[in-house]
Amino acid sequence: MAHLKRITEERLAELLQPGTSPESIDKRTEIAILNYLGRTPSYFANQFSTPENWKMISNISNDFPLLHGTLLSAEIDELRTKEENCRQRIVKLDDQVQALLDLSDQHEETINNLNARIDRILKEMIFEDAERAQGITEPLTALANCFEIQDIIRKKIDMNIDLTKVELDFVKNNLK
Repeated sequence: MAHLKRITEERLAELLQPGTSPESIDKRTEIAILNYLGRTPSYFANQFSTPENWKMISNISNDFPLLHGTLLSAEIDELRTKEENCRQRIVKLDDQVQALLDLSDQHEETINNLNARIDRILKEMIFEDAERAQGITEPLTALANCFEIQDIIRKKIDMNIDLTKVELDFVKNNLK
């Protein structure tokens, strides 16, 4: 590459001084800098192989992005693809989480509705039982078959309804 301008260390130092405007560096100078960095023992030379350095020089000459066609460019493209895939997966997961939260809210509402219905049914059955229990000491069989006795007792206490003898005996026997 005889057409490449050789750059001296002094000229390189001058170009890299703070305050040097990027506009003052032309293509030929950029190519000379890359050539210099590629042939001297430096961090740059350790990071980029000679073919990659020549590819960058060719890219500058052809007005392509500096890293176009280099291994680093391929790695960057691969990372960008992985990043985009991760973003898409995150969006899908977020949608799935939202759908599960919506289902959870629906199930919670359904459970609350069922509990309210059970509560209403229990109250109705207790009222019926209380009306029929005038002098009867046993709880209504249908009520006892549908609910645990402790649930019936709790609800009757909440509703200020007298307990039957069987219910009172249960309370006495199960107090802790």
